[in-house]
Amino acid sequence: MISPTNLPPVQADEKKMGRVLTNLLTNSIKHTPINGSVSCSIEQTRKDNKNRLQLNIRDEGSSIPQKFRNLVFDKYSQIEAGLYNFSSAGLGMPLCRVVIEGTGGDIWIESQLTKGTTYCISLTTEEASPNASV
Repeated sequence: MISPTNLPPVQADEKKMGRVLTNLLTNSIKHTPINGSVSCSIEQTRKDNKNRLQLNIRDEGSSIPQKFRNLVFDKYSQIEAGLYNFSSAGLGMPLCRVVIEGTGGDIWIESQLTKGTTYCISLTTEEASPNASV
C-alpha cells in the first residue's frame, strides 16, 4: 500500500502542481451529478524503464467521447460533454498539459460512456533530494 509518507519524490514545482490538481478536481466536481462522487488514487508504475507515480482523478459525470479527448487540452476549447453548462476561459486543461509535460510527465483522459471520466497524470520519480516534492 502506498501512503503519503512513503511516496517516492518527483521533480515538480509545488505551486504549479497545486494549480494542476486544483483544476482537475474542480473540473471533476463540476461535471459530477449531485450525490455523485469524485475519487483519487495513486499508484507506482513503470514506463520506458523509469519508475513513475500515476495519479488518477475519477468523476461520475458524463463521459468525453474519444474524438474530443485531445481537444480538451487545446487552448480555449470547451467540450459540451458535461451535465451542466459552465463558462470558462478554456485555459485550465492546456495549463495542466504544459505543467505536466514540462516535468517530463504525461497527462491523458480515460472515459467510458455513462461511467464518467478519469484524468490521469504520470510523473517520473526521482532519487530523494532536498528540492524534490510531490
